[in-house]
Amino acid sequence: MEPSNRDRSLRAYETAVRVRGGPDMVRGADDFDRRVEVADHDWVFRQLFLYELGGLDHFLRRVAAPGLLAGADRIDEWAATPMGGYRLVEETPRELTWEDLGSGAEVRTINLGASTMTVPGGCVLGRVVPTDEGSMFESAPLVVPEGAALDVARDRRSWVDAVERACRDEYPVEDDDDDLCITGSFDFAMLTDVPGITQHWLQHLAAEIPWTRHDECDPLGLALGFVRAALDETLQPVLDNAMKGFDATPLAAGPPVSAALVEPHVSEHLLHELTPADADALRSLGARLPRPAADVCLGLAEMLREAA
Repeated sequence: MEPSNRDRSLRAYETAVRVRGGPDMVRGADDFDRRVEVADHDWVFRQLFLYELGGLDHFLRRVAAPGLLAGADRIDEWAATPMGGYRLVEETPRELTWEDLGSGAEVRTINLGASTMTVPGGCVLGRVVPTDEGSMFESAPLVVPEGAALDVARDRRSWVDAVERACRDEYPVEDDDDDLCITGSFDFAMLTDVPGITQHWLQHLAAEIPWTRHDECDPLGLALGFVRAALDETLQPVLDNAMKGFDATPLAAGPPVSAALVEPHVSEHLLHELTPADADALRSLGARLPRPAADVCLGLAEMLREAA
């Protein structure tokens, strides 16, 4: 928000709006409202502002305090990370396996939910960055048609043009509902790549389990019910029934559970609701999840054990 960012912010905004198809494709009551919507939720804006236009590099070199940088996991390596095209190969609750379409190499990332909106064989654009825990996408990647991902793999600098063509449906797809390229409405959550709308839908499904029912306007209650259903192994049948024809296993013990565990106040409420008899289930769930959700499970299990 500092004055030195105004030019890069304006340039990123203008390009992001063009990629969407023009000002009419941006919702908002007025120009200011539309600018805020793009800055907060547009994938193209974020990528341009932080990377191509140097926003992240500027922040790291000129703005960030030394103490902040010391606690930021290998952030100094992120600013120079190029855009890439990737094909999802395999998913486990802890890890995603991708094919780098540029090099053909296998790439593994922490499973924070980047695959929630695609399936094995689907393609995305994104920046795979390093952390001490392993590689991950710097934010939720963008689902695109295969042709767009291949174009970016051939020329990483062409990604804006490829996304613009994808938004205009210029790439062939097998089904009109496949590979929809939507650059707005991203959440950019801090600890998960699961889209908020997907997370809320799944938590409402879990709320149908009789003992987990919560007021749909109670986000904390919904998150608690979702975690309890995962712990008691009643979540899988509900999701299987709701998602007929799809394998719901990754959702029943993967990123959506992790996302619920790290929501504010969930762990402290779980500590009061659970008993020492739940410790084994917590340890079992934690063994399947990536950090920091795994740490939450193991920490709660240890506190319950000590309280027994």
